[in-house]
Amino acid sequence: MGNQRKSKQDVLTIFFVKPHIIQESEEIFKYLKEKITNPEDFNIMSRKRFPQTPKEFWRDFYSHLEKKYPKELEKMATEFTAYNTGIDLALITGEQIAQRVKEITGPTRYEDNPDYTIRGHFGPYELPNTIVHASDKEQVTKELKILKDYFPIHISL
Repeated sequence: MGNQRKSKQDVLTIFFVKPHIIQESEEIFKYLKEKITNPEDFNIMSRKRFPQTPKEFWRDFYSHLEKKYPKELEKMATEFTAYNTGIDLALITGEQIAQRVKEITGPTRYEDNPDYTIRGHFGPYELPNTIVHASDKEQVTKELKILKDYFPIHISL
């Protein structure tokens, strides 16, 4: 078992600060680094600010919301595009990194977040304007493909 190659989902997660709070991006990344479990196995492999996020990006990236929350998806895509501040995107590696980053990011709903989570510490906000995105391990491959469709991201694991 020790020599088995881990899948992308086990060693990579996608994390980004959203447009409406991008001015606090440095503090959010600092907080993440301070609070993450097993910091010795936490590596920001790539981090870049992308100043333009087209509406189509938001629609594609959050397409899983379309059936259940079509109005919220359209509102989020419109508002995030209108901020015209982009995202601060990081590709983070480490064992079980998606789970570890999600633990410090906290649940999507603000009212469910303890103060120690990023969403609890930097909130409040109203849905659908969550502060950050953190990939579930099952979504990494799909989300990485969408990111590559819109931004010049080069990664090989």
